[in-house]
Amino acid sequence: PQVRRGMSHVGRRFCIIAQGFVENLCNLLESRLDECTSELHNLNGSEGLRSELLKSYRSFQRLFQEIRERSSKAVGFSRMLRKEMQIAADFTRLASCDEAILLSRLLDTGHALVHVTNSTCRIMLVSPSLADSHEHVLKLLDIACGRAETERWSVEGYLLLLAQTTSPGPSQHGSAFSSVSSTTTIVNNSETAAATADADTFKSSLSTDSSDSTKPMPPSISSVLNVWSGPVIEVEPAKETVHALAELPVDDVKLVVSQSASLSACRQIFHHLVTDLVEVTLETTSTDH
Repeated sequence: PQVRRGMSHVGRRFCIIAQGFVENLCNLLESRLDECTSELHNLNGSEGLRSELLKSYRSFQRLFQEIRERSSKAVGFSRMLRKEMQIAADFTRLASCDEAILLSRLLDTGHALVHVTNSTCRIMLVSPSLADSHEHVLKLLDIACGRAETERWSVEGYLLLLAQTTSPGPSQHGSAFSSVSSTTTIVNNSETAAATADADTFKSSLSTDSSDSTKPMPPSISSVLNVWSGPVIEVEPAKETVHALAELPVDDVKLVVSQSASLSACRQIFHHLVTDLVEVTLETTSTDH
């Protein structure tokens, strides 16, 4: 089962546990040190002084060894927990890149649009490797909402979450964007102008019937669906997943993977495809931040 904002709850709970653990270690250290020093103060005369001192030194050694072992286990566990929680990366679009340009590039590079039935909460896409894997897409949505995944996937892929948008309401959309090729390509910096031209076509298709043209509305999932010529994955996750997806904090673009071990590779693959459009703001983070 998934726990909404579970990563945040885990982090806070772990901090409380860690605080109690450190306090217990301090209490143990103080009490054992008091015992050792009191034994030294109780020594009378020089008879057996050497043996008693050696006994006290060994007590000190065992004490610090025990503290070191407990601390090492706590640090190891905290590192493991942090690694398992960090299954996402944050990106920020460059000033020259708007939603239309980014979506046009994602279409060109073979990404698939994810459409959650009866929901217009946000625009989501998956990597080309998951375009034909409906089951993995559902699992990835659950993972983004806080469910842990223990199985190793045979196919590595990622989920892209775009910042929350406000639906502009009903409008008439053209089909100009359908002429953009959906062939997977890698666009380098020298091809940015061509990509921008394609994005302008996309942007005109996403335009709304707003009387105030100086304040363009960001595209909604419904408007993108009308002009998206690439693969579309229709999913119907559980209600709690739909609600959790709507509440996920996304500043601009968030990449989510199934396990932390594949985050670095997937992040590099995505960034290579859109390196002239976005920059990495957080290489590792959780889905709740």
